[in-house]
Amino acid sequence: MGALVETHMHVLAEASRAFAEVSTNYPVLLERIARTTADLVGDGCFVTLLDAEREHVFHAAFAHRDAALQADLRALLSERSAWSTGSDTLTATVIRTGNPQLLAEVDPASMAAASPEQFRPILARLEARSVAIVAIRSRRQIIGALAMSRREPGHPYGADDVSLLEDLASRAGLAMENARLCADLENRVQQRTADLEVVNEELEALSYSAAHDLRAPLRSIDGFSLALLEDYGDKLDAEGQRYLKHVREAAMQMSQRIDDLLKLSRVARGEIYRERVDLSALVRDATARLARAEPQRRVEVVVEDGLTVEGDARLVEVIVDNLVANAWKFTRKREGARIELGARTTEQPTVYFIRDNGAGFDMRYADRLFGAFQRLHGANEFEGSGIGLATVQRVVRRHRGRVWAEATVEGGATFFFTLEEGNVGARQTSRSLPLGVQMSK
Repeated sequence: MGALVETHMHVLAEASRAFAEVSTNYPVLLERIARTTADLVGDGCFVTLLDAEREHVFHAAFAHRDAALQADLRALLSERSAWSTGSDTLTATVIRTGNPQLLAEVDPASMAAASPEQFRPILARLEARSVAIVAIRSRRQIIGALAMSRREPGHPYGADDVSLLEDLASRAGLAMENARLCADLENRVQQRTADLEVVNEELEALSYSAAHDLRAPLRSIDGFSLALLEDYGDKLDAEGQRYLKHVREAAMQMSQRIDDLLKLSRVARGEIYRERVDLSALVRDATARLARAEPQRRVEVVVEDGLTVEGDARLVEVIVDNLVANAWKFTRKREGARIELGARTTEQPTVYFIRDNGAGFDMRYADRLFGAFQRLHGANEFEGSGIGLATVQRVVRRHRGRVWAEATVEGGATFFFTLEEGNVGARQTSRSLPLGVQMSK
């Protein structure tokens, strides 16, 4: 008895391992169930399943030690012939009732004659002299049957074999259910991805169409307003000229907003190519460009050396350009303006930050920071369309990171961001070097 139990457990362990190897591929799993069961328990194995309506059954997989017989029968099974669950075949009876069928000794010719007509010639070649059939269940519901045959005389199946087959069928049913769930999940993901691609393509087409259609009337408004000022300006009083200038300014502002929206939409497109990016160098380059554009500014810039990230170089530059420009802008009214790049490398993932001592903002309105065209300061105080931080957030999200800010009114602001887990941050000694007059690296 001990040896029998040990053999039983060995067979189940081997079957579980074999099923697990292909647990996410349903068609391959069915073949593996048939092959493994045939090798471990008998000469041939049929895996028979119910159809979706649970009205018919069909042979889904077959394996046999006789390679020629297996090939011929597999070709026959590929036609997916089905028969009613109400038929009097042994397999249909097992699926209908859930009770195992054990034919310890059978006549091969009689066995073939009792099968559906299309299978009789090939079943005669099986020369089955002993047959055992058990139900396959999933979620306590019968979904098919496992049928075994032996052709060697004198070695009939017994009650212990039926018990073993029921345990094998239980493991097969669990593996099949897992494979179905995986296939269903994969199909849903593929469908969602396809739907999302269609939506993105439609949005992209709409963006470009809207941009083109909006630009044309804006150009007309701007052009005719300019012509009116140039040709009829002497016939307008100062108030009329001021009104026309406001019209032109509004048209140019609208055109800029269209450009900003298109830039924001482009950030969400294209592949991300990850590489090591020198964040410190990007900040130095960004502040140098701003210093050349406003040579009269006196800003100290402190950049921590050797900070690198792993990300798309083009998109990381978008993050830096927008955050540095933001800090540059809001320190404009500050004596002793200062901008700093640093990192908290002890955290996982590394947290990078750009800090300034500028105008800051009220944290009660922080949730509006990263919305498109959201502004916490009036246009008469600081220029801008309110699209820069929305762009930063989109880029960071594409890298599966996050971005947030801390600030006080007139006490400066710090913008923090992370990129995907696994980004690299190297920390060395900070140093200050002159840029412009009081600007330093």
